[in-house]
Amino acid sequence: MTAIALNPQVNDGSRPVLRHPVELATHLGLKIYNRTFRRIDAAHYLAQVVTHLQGAASRTYATEINQVNAAIEAELDRLVTFVGGENRRLDKHLRQQASEKGGGKETLTIVYTQPVPVELAMRTPQMRRYADLIATVEATSRALDIAWYQQCLTTAQRLDLELLLFRNFMRTCINVERLAWGLARRVRDGTEAPGYREMLRKRTGRDPDAATAPAVDDEGEARMTRNEVAHLQASESLAAALLAPSPVAAEAVAASEDEPHPPAETPMTAVSSLSDFATGPSEADETASSSILPDATPTSPNPDEGGPVNRPRRRSVRDLVGGRVVEV
Repeated sequence: MTAIALNPQVNDGSRPVLRHPVELATHLGLKIYNRTFRRIDAAHYLAQVVTHLQGAASRTYATEINQVNAAIEAELDRLVTFVGGENRRLDKHLRQQASEKGGGKETLTIVYTQPVPVELAMRTPQMRRYADLIATVEATSRALDIAWYQQCLTTAQRLDLELLLFRNFMRTCINVERLAWGLARRVRDGTEAPGYREMLRKRTGRDPDAATAPAVDDEGEARMTRNEVAHLQASESLAAALLAPSPVAAEAVAASEDEPHPPAETPMTAVSSLSDFATGPSEADETASSSILPDATPTSPNPDEGGPVNRPRRRSVRDLVGGRVVEV
């Protein structure tokens, strides 16, 4: 007879996942989904969940974890603003074209040969914004198809706008990945990737160590050190001199000048970069193009914020977040 295990250990890998159904049928929507969605979900998961599960290291870098995640949110803010701006310009252009053709609104039925129902699965709440962007760009691409068939857009205009949208999605994906990788390396090893500090400073205006208190000598001591006692005595002597201007106070001032002065804050020791860390292409190599629609105001973000979309990565990143980064 086969023994029955009592209270067996069960798989503990169950995780909450948010699902959002969307139908993708356009070339642009399918390409953006296939090339960016899983990557950016993994990067969000790494930065927003995994880095918080590293025990003492998570507490040490808590401020920087929050800073990097704020920078990631800023990347999505930029993409939301860009996509919204292009949609408004497209809508304005189509209304102008309709007006020039007599105000009639031609009704066309566009069908797609191979629409694909997709369940967008998200492991972090912040990914809901990116899922919404996928649905938005799919709707935009369908509007472009209709406008093209109505001859309100030339083939060149349509293709250029699709390329512009794709490049901006790719740039956001690359930048979010690099931010997440840099944070993971900091939390895991205490090191940082080449360019990570500069990239974070551009997005938040602060150095990663700017909000971190400097190291203190003899942090394990329960009482003041000799140097700290001397600093206290010097302060008291100066206070006495200011409160009681007399020959005795003058002597106190003279004595205080011989006391050691508080040293400047000790900066955090700069950690060196590891040459085997794959950074991918430089973020400043390519700037997204401005709108291709007539009379559009260029909306390209600062070149310093962008990442390339065409240059190949130099080295593998498969060991980037291995080792002590915990799977949750």
